[in-house]
Amino acid sequence: MRKLSARMIHGKQIAIQIGDESRCGECAWLGVNPDASETLNLPSEVRRLFRYWMQQLLQLREGAETWLPYDFADEQTGWICFRREGNQLLAVCGTAAVEGWEISLETSRTAAPQGFRPDEPLHVQEFYLPRIIADLRVAVMDLS
Repeated sequence: MRKLSARMIHGKQIAIQIGDESRCGECAWLGVNPDASETLNLPSEVRRLFRYWMQQLLQLREGAETWLPYDFADEQTGWICFRREGNQLLAVCGTAAVEGWEISLETSRTAAPQGFRPDEPLHVQEFYLPRIIADLRVAVMDLS
């Protein structure tokens, strides 16, 4: 059964293992408000990100898609698109022409981010929804 693991590495990157693929994303702009001068606690922001993922996946309706960010870099960002079919999730990774500081976790994504391009070659993976939720709970606990 396919699974997902997510963790922080080097205190500033997110490492994602999704099925048989690995991705690494920058946390540089995760949770940052460019107009504010506050310093953020990155592990806390990554926990918030993984909780957001859980919320989006639990609320995902049959046949609908959600776009979950994992790379918050300057010039392009990394995303995982999940489509729900019963208790199964179909997943595709890719990048979009959205800058990391533009992403708000308060705004749910039901449409592809601007300029989304699936990774080549296209690799669609299937996951069991309850397993992904359990894997995300472990990722949140590991950051605590």
